[in-house]
Amino acid sequence: METGRYIVLLEDQQKTAIKKVEKELEVSITSSEFLSSENRSYEIINKNNGVLYKNLGVLVVENIDEEQLKSAVDNESNPIIYYEKEREFFPADELQLISELKNSQPDLWKKFQSLKNTWPANLCLRKHRLKWNGD
Repeated sequence: METGRYIVLLEDQQKTAIKKVEKELEVSITSSEFLSSENRSYEIINKNNGVLYKNLGVLVVENIDEEQLKSAVDNESNPIIYYEKEREFFPADELQLISELKNSQPDLWKKFQSLKNTWPANLCLRKHRLKWNGD
């Protein structure tokens, strides 16, 4: 039984659909309408409570059995149409990316030379303003 935090897409946000999901997942769902600087989502979401982000049309729940979500998606009468396990994204570190490019430059140059050597020796590509007249 794998559990974790999940993003759940609902077919609709009608009151009956939300009540059905609450009953099936055994959670209380709070609408994002009620979030504020004093009432934050990370303070609400736990194994007993989820948050429905109405503007996005998604529900975030925690500690739900993945098999239960799979079963809900397979059931045509269930308002849950998709779910995905939470993932963490990190901002790119520009210096690290530049360093990686610099480190890969010799390999790229070798590939370029290899490709160049497969072309005729006196190839002239005016379109790209490249000229090779042999080495």
